Amino acid sequence: MRVLIVDDDRLTRVHLRHTLGEAGHAVVVADAGESAWQVLRGYPPDVVILDAAMNGDAGLDVCRRIRREPRLEGIYVVLLVARAEPGDVTALLDAGADDYVRKPFDPAELTARLRVGERIVRLQRELAALMASSGPSSGLRRPF
Repeated sequence: MRVLIVDDDRLTRVHLRHTLGEAGHAVVVADAGESAWQVLRGYPPDVVILDAAMNGDAGLDVCRRIRREPRLEGIYVVLLVARAEPGDVTALLDAGADDYVRKPFDPAELTARLRVGERIVRLQRELAALMASSGPSSGLRRPF
C-alpha cells in the first residue's frame, strides 16, 4: 500500500517512515501541506497520515482539501493528534478523517489501524469496479 506521511516534525517523519517501511508499505514523505499537494497531484497514495496540528490547523486544512477533491475520494486519511479530547475527535472526523492515532504513536496500533484502512480501500475499489462493470442499465448506483 502506498502511504503519504505529512508532518512538520522530522523525527516523527523518520519514525513513521521506518515503522511503515518495516510493515511493507511504500512510503512517501512531505514536511508541509504544499509539498503534500505535489504528491497528491501526481500519483495519489492509498493512505495519508497527517499531523493534525501541523503549523497550526494546516493539517486539518489539508484533510478538508483532500475531501473536496473528487479524484482523491478513495484516500484513507489518518490524523496524528497530540491530544484527543471528545471535542477534538469530533473536529477531526468533521474535517474528513477516517481515523486518528495519538502521538506519540504505538507502532503496533498504527499498523493495525492501517490494516483496517487497507481493507476499506480495497473494498471501495472492488465496489467501484463492480459498479463500473454493471453499467448504468443495471439500476445500481455508486454508493460513495
